[in-house]
Amino acid sequence: IQEAIDYTLDFPKDPTDQYLGTGTGWKKVFQLQKTYVSPNSEMTNVRPITKPIEESVVVAVDGVEVQNFTVDRMTGKVTFTPRVTLSNLQDLTLTVSGSQVTISSPTAIFQNLIGTDKIVMSGWANGVNNTNESIRMTLTNISSDKKTIQCSTDLTTWQPEALRDGVTIYTHPAPLNNAHITAGFEFYVPVRFD
Repeated sequence: IQEAIDYTLDFPKDPTDQYLGTGTGWKKVFQLQKTYVSPNSEMTNVRPITKPIEESVVVAVDGVEVQNFTVDRMTGKVTFTPRVTLSNLQDLTLTVSGSQVTISSPTAIFQNLIGTDKIVMSGWANGVNNTNESIRMTLTNISSDKKTIQCSTDLTTWQPEALRDGVTIYTHPAPLNNAHITAGFEFYVPVRFD
C-alpha cells in the first residue's frame, strides 16, 4: 500500500483540476470537493473531500498556482494565509488625507506588495490605526522606491503617527472578489470492513 501511495504522490497534480469556489474578497476557507459528471453530462454530483493527502494538494487562484495556504487533513478545508508579511517595520509614519492613508519610511521596504492588495496592520501606538481582517483597507499606490504606500479606506478614524517602530503589515489572506479557486489533490476514502 505504501508503494502505491508513494507512486501517486510522484504524479504531478493539476491545480486547476477541481473547482472549489469563487472568491468574495473576505472568505479565506474553502472545502476541497470533487465533481463527478455523468457520461452523458446530464448530471453532476459534488462530493466534499475530507481526507486529502496533504502533500498532494495544489491550489490555484484564477489559474495561477499559489503557495499561501494550509490544508486540514481531517476536514479537507483549505485556508488561505497572507501572501506577504512584513514584520517589525521601523521608522513608519502614517498620514491621513480624506479616505487616503499614506504610510512611509526612510528605511522600510514594502517589498512584494501589489496594487489592489487588501492589507492588515498592527503595532501602531494609536489603537485606531491597527486593523483586522474585517476592516477595508485597499492598497492603491506603491512608490517606485518601495518606501511609501497609499491605501484607500472606508474608515474616518485614522490618526497621524510618526516614527513608529515594530509595525507589522500583511496582505489579507482571502482571494480577491470573483477569483476562481481550484485545486488538484489525492485523497483517502474512509471504509469499514464487516
